[in-house]
Amino acid sequence: MALSSFYLTDILIKNEQSEETLSSLSDLAVGQTGVVRLIDGQGEIKRRLMDMGITRGTSIAVHKLAPLGDPMELHLRGYSLSLRKIDAEKIKIVTQNHKEK
Repeated sequence: MALSSFYLTDILIKNEQSEETLSSLSDLAVGQTGVVRLIDGQGEIKRRLMDMGITRGTSIAVHKLAPLGDPMELHLRGYSLSLRKIDAEKIKIVTQNHKEK
């Protein structure tokens, strides 16, 4: 779609990440929820996390932690997933203020 320069001067592009503070999924406490913004990894590990359904925009809630804190039980996309903290550190999220009930 082509737009004239008259209309282009009125278009404001908002960078949705500019106002957000990213933290690691591993920093969430039990009951907290976050939304995935990026996976800080490359190659096989990034592909594996994405194959598990962890993609940008996915809401993830921490349901349980193992007695020593590793692994974490997460709820996303209608299912539960256990993930090691070392892998959860690579997932950058924006936290949501409410806790899961």
